[in-house]
Amino acid sequence: MDATSGKPKKIVTLHEHTTKTHSEVAALVGVSLATVSCAINLQQDTGSVAPECERKGGRKKKTTRRDVAYLPDEVTDFRKTSDALVSDWK
Repeated sequence: MDATSGKPKKIVTLHEHTTKTHSEVAALVGVSLATVSCAINLQQDTGSVAPECERKGGRKKKTTRRDVAYLPDEVTDFRKTSDALVSDWK
């Protein structure tokens, strides 16, 4: 589902402001029933119609929140460079 085409917004608007079923909304917008369900569920769960992958940029994190919780505060200051961290640890 391409969020830039405006179809997800159209799907959610039709669902919220009319009494149309998912099948009727899919036929009006020209998408599959699964796309309608996905857009509506995404809106209800996150409050936005843009999928996570389209809103998030940059490199994927290699550590989980649990991993970061065990690290000392000096390491989790992401503004520091690796050289600064090495000099702090010596």
